[in-house]
Amino acid sequence: MTWEEVCHQSEALQMLHPESPLDGGFFMREDRLNKLREGSSMLIWQDLHHSELSVTDLYTLLALRNEVFVVEQNCPYQDIDGDDLLGENRHILGWQDGKLVAYARILKSDSEFEPVVIGRVIIDKSVRGEKLGYQLMEQAMASCQQFWPETTVYLGAQAHLQAFYAHFGFSPVTDVYDEDGIPHLGMANR
Repeated sequence: MTWEEVCHQSEALQMLHPESPLDGGFFMREDRLNKLREGSSMLIWQDLHHSELSVTDLYTLLALRNEVFVVEQNCPYQDIDGDDLLGENRHILGWQDGKLVAYARILKSDSEFEPVVIGRVIIDKSVRGEKLGYQLMEQAMASCQQFWPETTVYLGAQAHLQAFYAHFGFSPVTDVYDEDGIPHLGMANR
């Protein structure tokens, strides 16, 4: 991180509302968050429990998922599967210049024996090639470590991304299978 980025991040942190503690952290007031999102070319990350998503956040992330998974990949399927607003599920959002450019969903079942599942991993096509996928997965893995440190993490990866996910400690646990016309394989980090 450069000194300019550190200074910019410090300015961003000053926009936090310090009177709203949550588990040792802070909620960012919606008006300040919107100002921060719109005025920053730096990537701003959010790790949100589904109950913390605003209506606008939910609409924006669903629109991005539809744009990439349904339209761009020419794969008509029901993306809104009922899992977005359940239990302890979380959403990782990366904003740049007021636009959602990176997203991942983390699902946690009610069973303590089931793995945490990272899915719907997306980088907007306008910023692909900038290595944001690595940052997104680092954010998602940090969230899993923070909330479920002893739990295996699983994902259904597009087969051509096996080496990318291996960088984060994932190895195949299934053979290649077809999911909506796209080759996938199950991968886990333990």
